[in-house]
Amino acid sequence: MCMLNFERPDRVPILGGFVVSANHYLALSGATEEEFFRQPTKHAIEAYRKLGPDGLILLSLPPGKTGHLQYRAMSVEDFNAHAGRYKTPEDVRAYVESLPSPEDALASFDATAWKLDLIRKITERQQDLGGMVWIPTFWDVVHPTFEWYNTFGYGNYMEFLALYPEIADKLFGSEVEIQRAKARKVVEAYRELDVVPLVHVGTDICGKNGPMVSPEFLRRHYFPHVRRAIEPLFDAGFRTVWHSDGIITPLLDDLIACGVSGFQGFQWEYGVKLEDIVRKRTKTGAKLTVFAGPSTSSTLPFGSKEDLRKEIEHIMDVGRDTCALFILPANDVLPDTPLENLVAMHKYAAEYWMK
Repeated sequence: MCMLNFERPDRVPILGGFVVSANHYLALSGATEEEFFRQPTKHAIEAYRKLGPDGLILLSLPPGKTGHLQYRAMSVEDFNAHAGRYKTPEDVRAYVESLPSPEDALASFDATAWKLDLIRKITERQQDLGGMVWIPTFWDVVHPTFEWYNTFGYGNYMEFLALYPEIADKLFGSEVEIQRAKARKVVEAYRELDVVPLVHVGTDICGKNGPMVSPEFLRRHYFPHVRRAIEPLFDAGFRTVWHSDGIITPLLDDLIACGVSGFQGFQWEYGVKLEDIVRKRTKTGAKLTVFAGPSTSSTLPFGSKEDLRKEIEHIMDVGRDTCALFILPANDVLPDTPLENLVAMHKYAAEYWMK
């Protein structure tokens, strides 16, 4: 809370949650393969305890005992489950036109039951974590989904957005009243449980060349729904930290205008600069909340200890006193990341803050 209040803590808060490799979990927890896959959550949490983060934003677990290099939480079969159903942009349009109105969808949504289930999940996970703080991730939960390409396929989805923008507006808007209701229940649940008012949200909306669709399209058809959906979080003073891969810089001001108060998921190798981000301010004029860490596609897996140290020092030098800074790997920590680099990241961050 010291960091969230823009006070100088005794150490920089470090978060965990992007380790997705069974190799790392096994090495850190000391569990055998058989033990790990019998109780993966238990041993993954034990692995994080060995790393020593202050909080955890998500648990990404291998789907089954299929070898150490199996790390994806979603199988190819799951990813392609809808491939045969949507063959053209017109198939996507037909699906969207069949959706109920936002009001009808909300009428069938049991917000009270959803809240009770959220309270149960948060309570159980916090009990599992002990001294680590659980900071649940709410991707596509309290704001409309953008990553419909997982369902419709990239080609179909992108062509649909280009050919039928007004229908796309209906797709994003179809969820907004339910997502807004969920945001309200998050506020209620967090206050009842006395949970840190910090919410990790966002979606993969950018790539190495910038936004996947034009900012103008997003401003007209997507961001208005995001703004309405997360408004209860903004009004309650919650910090919402938005995740996105790629070059998110062109969308920073738009997301801040939606009520977003922080960012995560930076890919320095594409030219994203922390200096450009931390000088931004929220709608209320406050400093941003930033989750930042070494690149998970270059420095963390392939850099030397010196490369890792320099990147962490740069992040902390830029972020210290200019934002509410939390250290977190930029994205998924894959099997090609040396365990010693992952351990060193936590060690360097804790030590350098004290200098």
